[in-house]
Amino acid sequence: MNNATELDPSYADAYNNRGAVYYDLKEYTKAMRDFNKAIELDPRYSIAYSNRGTVYYELKEYTNAIKECNKALELDPNNSKAYTTRGWAFIYLGLKDRGCADVRRACEMGNCDSWEDLRKKGHCL
Repeated sequence: MNNATELDPSYADAYNNRGAVYYDLKEYTKAMRDFNKAIELDPRYSIAYSNRGTVYYELKEYTNAIKECNKALELDPNNSKAYTTRGWAFIYLGLKDRGCADVRRACEMGNCDSWEDLRKKGHCL
């Protein structure tokens, strides 16, 4: 992954993808740095914003997660990951109805894992 950023330091996808690997490794500081770079290179990169929102969610910074997901959805209203992450953040902030609506919307787009999980746990009906 480092080779891609060295070969073309202006390739936003390479930073976003490396950030996703760091995220999976729970190296959130490195992930955030790469998502920030991807957005710096391409300010309309919806996926990088939703990925940044996911990092904030993992850090329990739910308000920041929502802000990032809002930006992602402003850029791409079909970003189901942003709806899912924002939905969970709303739920953890005690805004269950808003959270369930977002996760339901993600499911309508084909991303149903969280919706099924929330229903099984009785959070959303």
